[in-house]
Amino acid sequence: YIPPTFPCGNVADFLRTSIHFSYVMQKLYVKLKKLGGNEPYGGIYLFGNPVFLVLTPEFAKTVLVRDFHYFMDRGIYFNEKVDVLSANIFFLRGSKWKSLREKISPTFSSGKLKQMFFTMFEVGQRLEEYLKPFADMKADLELRDILGRFMTDVIASCAFGLQTDCINNPQSRFREMGRKMINFPKSKALKLIFASTFQKQARMLGIRWNDEDVSDFFINVVRDTIQYRKESGLRRNDFMQLLIDMMEDENGDFTDEAKSGKLKFEEVAAQAFVMFFAG
Repeated sequence: YIPPTFPCGNVADFLRTSIHFSYVMQKLYVKLKKLGGNEPYGGIYLFGNPVFLVLTPEFAKTVLVRDFHYFMDRGIYFNEKVDVLSANIFFLRGSKWKSLREKISPTFSSGKLKQMFFTMFEVGQRLEEYLKPFADMKADLELRDILGRFMTDVIASCAFGLQTDCINNPQSRFREMGRKMINFPKSKALKLIFASTFQKQARMLGIRWNDEDVSDFFINVVRDTIQYRKESGLRRNDFMQLLIDMMEDENGDFTDEAKSGKLKFEEVAAQAFVMFFAG
């Protein structure tokens, strides 16, 4: 392991605004490879927490596949009491993670994912229509922003069943909330690192992963979508429909109470959110 220094352990470089966390980890990886030779793993300190760092692809496969049942927890801070969206499949751990995974695994079968192809294809057609005038003029374009808007439309359509049209409307509320969700300031990044390092204290302090306005926005979007589909009888081949189907009781009504193999509203909202977050 790399000997730590107080109070940052081995990640003091992360406090410098000019260095991304991935580069901090890369430097630590290279240093451990030199220290350990062919060792498949080593240790670092993330502030006060000892962290197990995988150093070879072969051992990564052991962690992620063969012995995954020992390594299911990612160590990410969440506080479902004050931020229900943080209780998602990526953040949860232990028995809560296992129970949720058993419920939603059927939604990721290849057949059900293929059903979303035409939903994505429709967004692709809108992108083609948007780009055509620029292509005719042979104009230069900033593709990073355009593809970000395209991806926002794809995920919003698949995860929430909404046509946000961020491709043509860069100032869309959905796009705004998506940016706020992932591009948080350094002060918040440090707060979340503190929360991940001192999770018990962070829960006592009520630290949230998501800002309250972001959380409220996505919860309201999910609630409105479910209510609209319930009242109109509309069905779509998207991830949201798969989650909604898992909320229905025997009479086809929606319920906030979890039953055997069923999802609570908060769980549906959290899974839709993390699909958007990941996308």
